[in-house]
Amino acid sequence: MLGIGSCAAWLFGDINTEIKNSGAVATSFTQSLVSSGWTLDAFRDTATAGYLLNLKTRGAAAFDAYKVLGEPKSIAACTNIHLEITNGEGNAELTCPASFANGNATLLLDLYKPVIGTWKVQNLKLEL
Repeated sequence: MLGIGSCAAWLFGDINTEIKNSGAVATSFTQSLVSSGWTLDAFRDTATAGYLLNLKTRGAAAFDAYKVLGEPKSIAACTNIHLEITNGEGNAELTCPASFANGNATLLLDLYKPVIGTWKVQNLKLEL
């Protein structure tokens, strides 16, 4: 039987692991975005199947709004602003300050983690 202290240590240790894991996926995604630019390749390894299908369906138009900023130059460390885990399934929101050829913006990443599996990007928005 675990005491309150043991439960708290397990719970917060697990949350810290999930914060670290979601941040690692966000970092991998942003590094891929800098190296691949606004292409499907940047999303391939770190996006959910549903998000990839949405991007493929929309084709080049999926990236038109982002291309106004130009090619990504650098992206700072991402900050986890929301993390929710329920019965092993998770959602996270991260912000990542970024520098582009035509200015700066913040990437707003929504990540999803199934009960069995890893964190994946399920949506991307820009804050100018």
